Amino acid sequence: SSLFIHITCLPVFRVKILRSANDGRHCPPNPFYRQRILQRPISQHVKDRARRALSPYYFFLSHVSVTTQHLEDTTMLDPTYPLYPIFTFTGCVLVLIPLPWHLQAWNSGTCFYMIWAALACLNQFVNSVVWANNAINTAPIWCDISIRIMLGASVGLPAASLCINRRLYEISSVQSVAVSRAEKRRAVLDDTLICVLFPVVFIALRM
Repeated sequence: SSLFIHITCLPVFRVKILRSANDGRHCPPNPFYRQRILQRPISQHVKDRARRALSPYYFFLSHVSVTTQHLEDTTMLDPTYPLYPIFTFTGCVLVLIPLPWHLQAWNSGTCFYMIWAALACLNQFVNSVVWANNAINTAPIWCDISIRIMLGASVGLPAASLCINRRLYEISSVQSVAVSRAEKRRAVLDDTLICVLFPVVFIALRM
């Protein structure tokens, strides 16, 4: 807002400074007298004084224009574009390879960790391809979905890590070797509540 005010008010400031400096005082409210003052010629000395007074504004605007032009020139020079999508897609595929083995072993915490990591990598892959060398919002619906995936992964990955550590603690401190099917189902249900319910609640609270 301040930049908009400076830009829009520069011509008004320039006229006021030039005319007031030339006349030696501010313009009175009388419109006829003000018109006579504004019709007086402006000397070079007054123009120099006004230019010195407005020099910070012109320097700021020139700096902004140069910076904007520099950003426009460097947007097409992204050195990570070919590699970043490839690595994210490769990570999404590789992280899902051990998923069937852990499903057979009822390692629900590890499975949820793989799923959240794969979703996060897939999200970054799609974003890096759709918005390659541009910042135009061509897919607003996907933007909303992508934000929710990022928020869910930020909570789902730590929650899955918590389930993995809890499972390791139970294995190391278990008294009996045999584990019944009901206990396995209960462990899977607990991990599901932690790894799914917590991210969903977090997304709902942030939106």
